[in-house]
Amino acid sequence: MGELCHEADTGLGSPAHECHETGHDGDGATCLKEFAGCINTCVDEAPAHLTLSDARCASLGELCHPVDDKTGRLHECHLLGEAGDVDVCATNFADCAARCLAARQLLDVAGAGGAGGGSATAHEHGGAGGVGGAGDATAAGTSGSAG
Repeated sequence: MGELCHEADTGLGSPAHECHETGHDGDGATCLKEFAGCINTCVDEAPAHLTLSDARCASLGELCHPVDDKTGRLHECHLLGEAGDVDVCATNFADCAARCLAARQLLDVAGAGGAGGGSATAHEHGGAGGVGGAGDATAAGTSGSAG
């Protein structure tokens, strides 16, 4: 939640700021309680009045968008988030969120696109393309595939 609310955070007192801070505080119970409302606040394309299941899909679509590798598990995670199948999102949420967060961290370290990064046309609204040549979050120590 901290990662997704970072860009929407306009400063102290804004709803996105509170969500951003809650995400970084690491209090699992509070994050879970506030998750759907915060995703609704922080993710532009999230439908209004999200349930926890819907919020998982919306957050995966947003979280995985900039690291979509076009062919691998990161791409699958991005697409399943955007497809909005709440059962599939719930089943794959932990694995996909971990992979996409790890890939985003690599992207932050390597810089957008990085050496060997993919095309700048990831998804229909553009994207950073690839993860510094990593191609998958496996380079960040998250191997295996669920689903």
